[in-house]
Amino acid sequence: MRPAVALLLFAAAASGQAVPLKPRTAPDAGKSVLVRQESRQEVDTRVRDAAGKELRRRLVSTSEVAEYTLAVQEARGGVPVKFSHAYTRADETRDGRRAPLPWQGRKILFALAAGKLKAEAADGKAFPPVEASAVEKAASSRFLDTLLPLLPGKDVSAGDEWEIAPSKAAIGLTLPLDEKASKASGKLLKVYDKEGVRFAIAEVQASLAVEGGKVEYKARIDAAVDGKSTRGSYRLDLTLTGTREADEKGRKLTVGGTTRRTVTLDVGEQAGK
Repeated sequence: MRPAVALLLFAAAASGQAVPLKPRTAPDAGKSVLVRQESRQEVDTRVRDAAGKELRRRLVSTSEVAEYTLAVQEARGGVPVKFSHAYTRADETRDGRRAPLPWQGRKILFALAAGKLKAEAADGKAFPPVEASAVEKAASSRFLDTLLPLLPGKDVSAGDEWEIAPSKAAIGLTLPLDEKASKASGKLLKVYDKEGVRFAIAEVQASLAVEGGKVEYKARIDAAVDGKSTRGSYRLDLTLTGTREADEKGRKLTVGGTTRRTVTLDVGEQAGK
């Protein structure tokens, strides 16, 4: 059999094979991995009077970029409970003005206990509570913590789809959910091999009816699923629209807004002993 034909047959067989969708996003204890996360958000708020005339509008754009080495010192059940982030970059851009975050260029130690994440600086320098709280939030707010549980608990093949309970797809939202008017689903798009590692590309999308508006999002996963490699790229695109009534000195107003948010995460291959 010619090599080209054999390669095509192998690719066809791989694409039809059922695989588990369980990407790894953290290294083993004693190992480290390079991580890059970027988030962009635009909030467009409009205030209208009872006749629908626009009175005020405010548009706020922000973005954050973090690049760091994640090293795990201790893990329980595959979950890091003691780890560190050595930040080479951590900055925020607000309306075009970029500024470093307090932990840029520093190594931060994290400990997970009773479901809460605590941070302290590894260099022994003072770490004010407000900064500790901010970096704890930044380290614990990865969208993967809500995305990965939406993947199926069984092996799936390319082309397979699965339904997701709206209540599960809405984890993390604080607005009341109308489950009957909401829907969510996932699909495995492709399975392929790269440098001896099995990868899968999957998408999850949801349209959630919440009090006063709607939340729509699509997430894409392109990651290793061999159970060993930590390589993967993840993207979330989310849009939140809504309105609420307001009273301003006896005048009835309608406040409406649209929030658009995009988050990307790239995780490299774990290294170390």
